[in-house]
Amino acid sequence: MADGTDGSTDRDDRTAAAVDAAADTLYAAAPDDFMALRADLAARARQDGDAAAAKRIGGLRKPTVAASVVNRLIHDAPERVEQLTELGERLRAAQDDLDATLLRDLSMERRALVGSLARTAFTVVGQDSPSTALHDEVVATLDAAVADPAVAGRLGRLVRPERWSGFGFAAVAGPPELTVVRGGRDTSRRSSGRAGSSGRLGPRTPAPSPPEAEPPPKRETDSGSAEQRRRARAVEKARAAFHTADEALDAAAEAEDSASRQVRALTDEIAERQRSLDDLKRELDGLRREHRAAKARRREARSALDRAERSSQR
Repeated sequence: MADGTDGSTDRDDRTAAAVDAAADTLYAAAPDDFMALRADLAARARQDGDAAAAKRIGGLRKPTVAASVVNRLIHDAPERVEQLTELGERLRAAQDDLDATLLRDLSMERRALVGSLARTAFTVVGQDSPSTALHDEVVATLDAAVADPAVAGRLGRLVRPERWSGFGFAAVAGPPELTVVRGGRDTSRRSSGRAGSSGRLGPRTPAPSPPEAEPPPKRETDSGSAEQRRRARAVEKARAAFHTADEALDAAAEAEDSASRQVRALTDEIAERQRSLDDLKRELDGLRREHRAAKARRREARSALDRAERSSQR
């Protein structure tokens, strides 16, 4: 005896397929077209009788400009995801092997690939001169995809740009940096110190100090570093403000879209009620005419009755 499980599974599969197809269409489109296209796709799903798909499609978030640039790059050529993930695997293997030479070569390859894909992305979306902030967000997202396979798996349906915040080769701030830590100890000073000692309890002669070198011009460097940090903080602050404003824009756009749907629904309801009202008015006019005709027939019948009664009395 069938318990309806297969039917429910089929419906769920159809809903998931409809949502996937709608998401592919939406995230391959320009951001300015997203809201209207989403409403249209949700309406189509509703007309097809799939209310669950319509609800899920209506809940798909509008991507930021940077996320949309990367999404459209991937929809233009999906094999680019494999390019990024394959390079990431080779970088991780080189890092595990502590192969500094290979890491350096792969870092150069990474910069070249990410730079090339970023340029291609802006060509795909028709932006020849993107802003520095937009360019940096696209590059950071592609770098994060190299570093994290999970990020790479989200490419094509991003809502926000990504940024790798972990450690290792994938830090998006720049190429992998290797610090060489030399082994062993500096025995020259220890030997000098021991040579100058007269015994365990005797006075120790301090090791001769190396000749003083002219101190490096640190002030300019420190000043430059401080200025770079200040600028970096300003960029992060501006980026946070941008994201806040962008989220507010999304929320306002979604609220406007929701209000527009309600207005359209009420307008349709009003139009339907107006048609019903017009039909009722026409029906009422016909009934009024029948009422007047019935009253006229009654008057004539009453007159005929009166005449008949008078005649019978005579």
